[in-house]
Amino acid sequence: MAPTERRNGRLSFAHITRYSAVCLLLLLATSRVVTAQADAMNQEAPVQLRLKLDKDTIMLGEPLYISFEVTNLSGEKLCLGIGGDYRNRFGRPNRFNVSVSRDDGSELPQLDVVNFGGFVGCALIEAGDTYTVRLFLSDWANIERTGSYRINVKRTMSFSSYDPSDAKNKYSMRADLNADFVVVPADENKMGGIINSLGSIMLDISNPRADESACALASIQDKRVISYFAEALRKLRDSEFDFDHLNKGNIRNRAIFSLGRYDDDRAIEALKEAMNSRIDDTRLEVATAFGDSPHNSAIKLLLKMQDDKYWFVRLRVAQGLDKVKTKESLATLQKLLKDEDEHVRDAAKESLKKTTQ
Repeated sequence: MAPTERRNGRLSFAHITRYSAVCLLLLLATSRVVTAQADAMNQEAPVQLRLKLDKDTIMLGEPLYISFEVTNLSGEKLCLGIGGDYRNRFGRPNRFNVSVSRDDGSELPQLDVVNFGGFVGCALIEAGDTYTVRLFLSDWANIERTGSYRINVKRTMSFSSYDPSDAKNKYSMRADLNADFVVVPADENKMGGIINSLGSIMLDISNPRADESACALASIQDKRVISYFAEALRKLRDSEFDFDHLNKGNIRNRAIFSLGRYDDDRAIEALKEAMNSRIDDTRLEVATAFGDSPHNSAIKLLLKMQDDKYWFVRLRVAQGLDKVKTKESLATLQKLLKDEDEHVRDAAKESLKKTTQ
């Protein structure tokens, strides 16, 4: 099956599958709650719902996480159905419908995604315990101006008994919660402090908030993030994939994608150092970044990866040259037309068509 991808920071279907934890991990919240929506109750499902924001006031461009909490009041273990919704370009759980509106009632455009499903499972909630999902606001909407906003979160939920012999749904309900926040003008010094805090947490790979912080840091358009992502890539470029340490792969890939967005010598040098990593996935993400990078050295570096042993890297080389009409790029595409892998040959053929249009 041909790989599925997106052009800007193209994520392959294989990589969405492998790194399913991306921006939205189902975990116990660790951040301090500042504001909260009133509790929501449902007569059919013995649970209590809350929607909490990490902050009720943020600067323009500052990342914001939302905690969706489910407290089990039933007196027994409950199994909340989860999954089947996270294989998309953000890794966001599409079971949630998240909308953002301004104080005048107008709703912000929701960022669209193509969803490829995902594994389904059960979130065990012990009696009296609270299960928390952290939602990243930037995965649903872009805040582009100051003012007052309201977040609305909806989700249909089904609960079953945590008894393998009785797997049918026991309760169901429709969550519909709101929370308000204010966006103020950005302050360069304060934003620098946020960048430093997020970067420090990210570089402490053992910190349970490391990947969440990397996700937040990647959403900030500021060259001060480069040094942190460059250091993260240096630490993790040769890290093997490990289901027990998914954060390593997630953070590494976020670092590569983020560095590829900047026309900055520090960013391109960090990518250059990683292009010969012994890890196939690292080289793949670096090739993708070179193809999208605005730096004038990026295409020359991409051309150096045309003989990579991993077919997916060679495919990325072919795709990354689809708008390049230099003598070297055309010669590389002609060479890749004879590649041993069918997908690489098809990509080279497609890119040659585009360069001659």
